[in-house]
Amino acid sequence: MDMNTAPLIPFASRSSEVAQALAQQRTYWWIVGLLSAIIFEGALRKWFLPLELRPLAYVAKDVVGFLFVVTHPIPRRLWPVCKSRAFFAVVAVVLLIPLFQGLEKNAAPAFLIYKNAVLWPVIAFHVAASLDSEILTRLIRLLTPITVGMAALGVLQFGSSPSAFLNRYAWDSYDASITFGANASVRATGTFSFISGLSTYAVIVFTLLLWRLLSMKEPRERRFLTVGIAAAVFCGLVTGTRYIAVAMGLSTALTLAAARSFKTLIRLSVAGAVLALALNFVSGGGVLDAFVGRWQNAGDSLVDRITGRTLSADYGELLGDHPFGVGLGQTNPIAQQAGSDVVYYDHGISNLVVEGGYLGLTGLLLTAIVCVSMLIEGYSSKYAPFRLGVYAVALVTFYTLLNLPWGDHVGTALRWFSIALWFSTNPRFLAAAPAIEPAEVQFELSESTP
Repeated sequence: MDMNTAPLIPFASRSSEVAQALAQQRTYWWIVGLLSAIIFEGALRKWFLPLELRPLAYVAKDVVGFLFVVTHPIPRRLWPVCKSRAFFAVVAVVLLIPLFQGLEKNAAPAFLIYKNAVLWPVIAFHVAASLDSEILTRLIRLLTPITVGMAALGVLQFGSSPSAFLNRYAWDSYDASITFGANASVRATGTFSFISGLSTYAVIVFTLLLWRLLSMKEPRERRFLTVGIAAAVFCGLVTGTRYIAVAMGLSTALTLAAARSFKTLIRLSVAGAVLALALNFVSGGGVLDAFVGRWQNAGDSLVDRITGRTLSADYGELLGDHPFGVGLGQTNPIAQQAGSDVVYYDHGISNLVVEGGYLGLTGLLLTAIVCVSMLIEGYSSKYAPFRLGVYAVALVTFYTLLNLPWGDHVGTALRWFSIALWFSTNPRFLAAAPAIEPAEVQFELSESTP
């Protein structure tokens, strides 16, 4: 070897490592920015921005997500892992007729529904392809302090007056916040525009941290994650939303059944008991009492709300009247406030049929095919964290996503963000990576995971 060139080899190696570390850091902060745009959109709209500037906060997460897709293209070697994203190009074409119909009547909600159907799944694939184990570890660890702060804000909102500044919604059509429980406590929204945003966030964080908890060995990290899980439960309870109990309970049951660990069941049971006592102590029993009262006195069937059995429309009649729908977004609250005379249903799929007709159902079917293919890939994987995430994260998230398609802009973003974090542990990403010295894998298996 030429002695003059020998010193250049370690220098080139160090330069490559530095460049890789900088790229990793940039990706991390891009994704943190995306998560922040989702979480704090409501706070900007209801507390800080004047009315004329609120649309900027409303679309900020979509702009950040689009820019992420542009600046973080999926490498060609990873295309086979992300081949399902091609389905959403077909969805984009299928929904063009309902989109144009909606744009003629009310452009803003039509565009909102279209980008929820097409853009956010693509963002999820690009985020998943950009993550490595170190970035994923840092992101999930970041969720705990954010959620603790969110829970503290939720407690303040819960105990404040319905007309307090903290309890404003992002829409001026509400004079005061919605209450629940014997003491008429406020159903908290955290930093989100409305109650559903905080309840969705609580479930997403709970499932991600539970998944991480059962995939970790280090005791200190597990305790830290347990704090985040407790905060997520607290966030859910102060919303008064019954969905959080069903989703969190289902995620826990499926995950424990998949892990087949009696020791983990005992640990979680003890943690749950401690959490219940802590909640009673902190709130004087108010949060739990209000939530139980909401559960018992809601005035409708939870099963019906989950399945949509009594809320859905007659699809045959709707499709017969408008086979191509009446236009995307026309059942959305924005269109309703603008004077739309289209009937709104308290059921996501019914609204999709109204807006998109057969084409809307086709788009939903294509989305469902992608979801099922991802579930099958996770279920059949030999990499345990990826497989365990099917039960902890993906099943509950995909069910909610398909049952409430496209109408909830914050919910859609949060759910696809969660799916991106889970799908990034697909071992096929690592198998397709270039042959470089791998970093220390931080997403380890616990002894309880098969």
